[in-house]
Amino acid sequence: MTVYPPKFHSKVCTSLLPQSFLMDLHSQHTLITQLMDARFSIEASNALSFSAALQTETEASLKQQSASKVSSLEKYCEAAIDEVKRVTTKEAAVEVNSYKVKLDALQAVHDSMKSEYEGKIKRLNEELEREKEIAKRKDIEHKQELFILKRTKS
Repeated sequence: MTVYPPKFHSKVCTSLLPQSFLMDLHSQHTLITQLMDARFSIEASNALSFSAALQTETEASLKQQSASKVSSLEKYCEAAIDEVKRVTTKEAAVEVNSYKVKLDALQAVHDSMKSEYEGKIKRLNEELEREKEIAKRKDIEHKQELFILKRTKS
């Protein structure tokens, strides 16, 4: 920011002051203006440096926060995957147990029916043996009757 020397509008004012004083005043004012310009330039440069440093620090902080968040998300995802595996395994185990129970029930029904049919087959075989014995006896009786009839006829 440049500061300009005051302008003297009144000739009376300037005529009262010596010319050398006015020149000194003007050179001091120019020097002060240059110093202020230099100061503002340094402050602007410092502000830019501070801004760049702040931006670099902010970027580093954001990168660190992003890395931290990514790490947290990775851990969360791994935990979620483990939970899904655990639940899926547990559900599969429950389903397998359900099928085992059904299989055991079917095996029990099968064993019961097998025993029942084996019993029926045994009874039918026994009945068949009795029928065979009865048929044998009747055949023997019939043969004896035929033999007796043949003897009586002859």
